[in-house]
Amino acid sequence: MTMDSDGKRAAVLKMLSGYHSSSRLTESQINAYHQAMEGRSLDAVRRACQQFFDGNVTGHDNAFLPTVPELAAKAREWDEAISSITTDRVLEQLVSYPIGGRPPPGYIALGEFEERRKKLADEARAIEASKIKPALKRMDEQ
Repeated sequence: MTMDSDGKRAAVLKMLSGYHSSSRLTESQINAYHQAMEGRSLDAVRRACQQFFDGNVTGHDNAFLPTVPELAAKAREWDEAISSITTDRVLEQLVSYPIGGRPPPGYIALGEFEERRKKLADEARAIEASKIKPALKRMDEQ
């Protein structure tokens, strides 16, 4: 799995953990949620999952898990919103600087960005290990 894939899976598992009925989900059903997030940005998946987790999805009955298509649609909405906002900003913020040099103040080098992503992915894996795996084990024991 890639870092993005791990982060998406952690976001989905966190969202699912917020619903009592998630204890009856099979690994195959959990994988369906994860597979539906392919092609979506990590940020969009996190935001969509958090929105369901927080109960902030208009028209969704918070007593029930979102369906796979509902989560996919919400992630797609977030991707579209993020894309429309950030595309122009990213292009405006691209700067050049000498190879081996430091970027100007307020900018980060691409390698530093990857290091931050790796750190976030490691934190997501730690969350999954400490909270989700025991829950899945309990489901298996039932």
